[in-house]
Amino acid sequence: MKLFLSTCLSLFLCICGLSAQILFEENFEAPGLPAGWSVQTKASDGGWLVGTPTALSTQSFGIPSNGSQRIAATNDDKCDCDKSEDYLITPAIDLSTALNPVFKADLFFGRKTYQGATEAGTVEVSEDKINWTVVHTFPGHSGWEQVIVDLSAMAGKSAVYVAVRYNDDGGWLYGMALDNVVIAEPKSLDAAITALNVPGFGDQYVSFPIRGWCSTMEPPPSTNWKSVTPCCLSIRLESR
Repeated sequence: MKLFLSTCLSLFLCICGLSAQILFEENFEAPGLPAGWSVQTKASDGGWLVGTPTALSTQSFGIPSNGSQRIAATNDDKCDCDKSEDYLITPAIDLSTALNPVFKADLFFGRKTYQGATEAGTVEVSEDKINWTVVHTFPGHSGWEQVIVDLSAMAGKSAVYVAVRYNDDGGWLYGMALDNVVIAEPKSLDAAITALNVPGFGDQYVSFPIRGWCSTMEPPPSTNWKSVTPCCLSIRLESR
């Protein structure tokens, strides 16, 4: 059965985004641990260190360049010590006016296994740097990856500590590297159909795709990066 449609316009879906509101950011380009940051660790090497990727690398844990001069990293391959509680902790961050804050960072972490032990990486939050809550567990990647973690559970809090924790599971593992940390409040995205164009005839009760393009000015907030990706809607025609 065919369903007649009286109009023949074209569909265009546009998503327009505003850049995020930056609440906190750190790129680790200055020597040493940034002001206000802290490290909690059981490791004998001091835990998280700031330096060049080359200086923080070893043969079994080689950190590739990500374009930055300095990064933060913890290297269990070099230390072979207790890195089960390696916390890299931000200063207290005011999220009292935030609604949907997110944590963004560049991460190098393989989540590898050796001799029965598997390394783990998490993002944890606290209001006192004593009691920590896990809000995200990292998967492993072969290279640098940007991670985005929802912090909305801490929205409205006036002093929030955000930590990246590395855990060597009691074994002799590899490590983790971190760079370009941002805590931001993303702006909402507005989606709209600006024009609609469908065939004059169509099959009733049959879905068909309508395609367009989506764009956003979202991460990373520190650049004018723009992502354009195809979008697809599915419309089902029914008689009235």
